[in-house]
Amino acid sequence: MRLSPEQRREMDRHYHDVIGGEYDKVILDPRRTASDLLFARIAKRLPKSGRMLDIGCGTGQALCRFASPPARFEHIVALDHSSGMLESARRNVARAGVTDVRFEQVDVLQWLSETRDQRFDLITAIGFLHHLDDDQVRSVIGSMAQSLSQDGRIVIADPVDPEGQAEPVAVQRWNQRSLTLKNTYSEEPEEPDERPLPRALMHESFAAAGLRILEHASSWEIFNHSEKPGLLERLRIRYLYHQAGPGIVNAWLLGR
Repeated sequence: MRLSPEQRREMDRHYHDVIGGEYDKVILDPRRTASDLLFARIAKRLPKSGRMLDIGCGTGQALCRFASPPARFEHIVALDHSSGMLESARRNVARAGVTDVRFEQVDVLQWLSETRDQRFDLITAIGFLHHLDDDQVRSVIGSMAQSLSQDGRIVIADPVDPEGQAEPVAVQRWNQRSLTLKNTYSEEPEEPDERPLPRALMHESFAAAGLRILEHASSWEIFNHSEKPGLLERLRIRYLYHQAGPGIVNAWLLGR
């Protein structure tokens, strides 16, 4: 049975409520070394103060990555529809020393449509857009552009369809010992279908919103083997990251 957008959003909200307390361990921690590489150049070009908006904040990892000291944003709004995710986010940002955060449990699409008079110096949407259909993706990117200050920056990261390009054999072999094979949810309800985003959709949406790509990073999924990888493991992941080339994981830095 085909779900309506409202049914998909409700299923998605329930899913993230249930997994919110374990999401970092199962999803983010195994990817942390590769994620650090993905965002390295982007992070150097971001504002460190002003106003920040985090769309679909999840467990607060974008806040911890981009708003931790020495960055000092005077005002941060973090949006998510899941109470389970927001509960984890509050703990994570407190440990990271991020302050002045206003968490809002809302329908993000509705919030964006109703709040058009606020301007932000940094807007982030990490792992959010691939939950949406094509028209919603276009709408959200347009709303982000409208809410951006004149010299502001946007960071978007999401899976993008590799368009038939195969995952390199070296990455496949490395991931056979992935930490994700060990870390699983204690309970995992049914979730709505997700899909990598079409590359053309992203570029068309950026252009329609009047946004320029200032940086773009792309890689394949490359997972840690251990929870606290040592120097040798991190160096091997770095080598794979650079040798494997662009893949399904994509991040953009955007401006006017």
